[in-house]
Amino acid sequence: MPKRTFALLALATAFALVPGGQAKRPLDGLDICGSTGCVHLTTDEGLSVPISFNRQNEVRAPAPSSFYLVRWHWPGGPNNSAYYAPARKAMRIVVEDGVVWMEVEPEGVRTLSQAVSTLEPFEPPVVTRVTVGRRVAHRPTTYLRLFGAGREVVWPSGAHGWLRIRFESVAPSPWTDPAVRIYLSRRGSFLRVNDYPYFRLPPWVATRARRGLSLTR
Repeated sequence: MPKRTFALLALATAFALVPGGQAKRPLDGLDICGSTGCVHLTTDEGLSVPISFNRQNEVRAPAPSSFYLVRWHWPGGPNNSAYYAPARKAMRIVVEDGVVWMEVEPEGVRTLSQAVSTLEPFEPPVVTRVTVGRRVAHRPTTYLRLFGAGREVVWPSGAHGWLRIRFESVAPSPWTDPAVRIYLSRRGSFLRVNDYPYFRLPPWVATRARRGLSLTR
């Protein structure tokens, strides 16, 4: 099967994500997939891979990079999936009210690094369309810069409501699939991604985003 066809099929299979917050471990282990295939980890081998939410390890959504797909299922239950971004040492999982990113601890990083050593990763997303509220954005790829941008603030004073930013891409990714929730304030320069604490963007970025303009000067 051609590399690109395999990549699209693997990601499309994972597109219907379901919550991964169960405390138990899947009895048949985990599959780690890249653009060239998958490797299997037994239940014992996958113990250090975080597939359940732990608030202490929660981090903000990182800037887009290459990634892998992690898949598992519970006996008699649905398929589950998560994303692993090795450059950021972070895993994105689905929870009941959305998605969260978690830092992978060193043991988990070693396990995943060894597992993917023979695999090529999926490349960062190729964005085809972005909407800010109802406005279609120009040069949609530039909107990926919103991930990892800004500095954290306690409260978005003066936001006056929010505009949902939606991404579409050639293939699903942890930054562009429908589970991602990213909002820009109607006033000021505040951003919220996946319900993580608020961030303040450079004012020119927020202004251009609300107008649907390219996020480059």
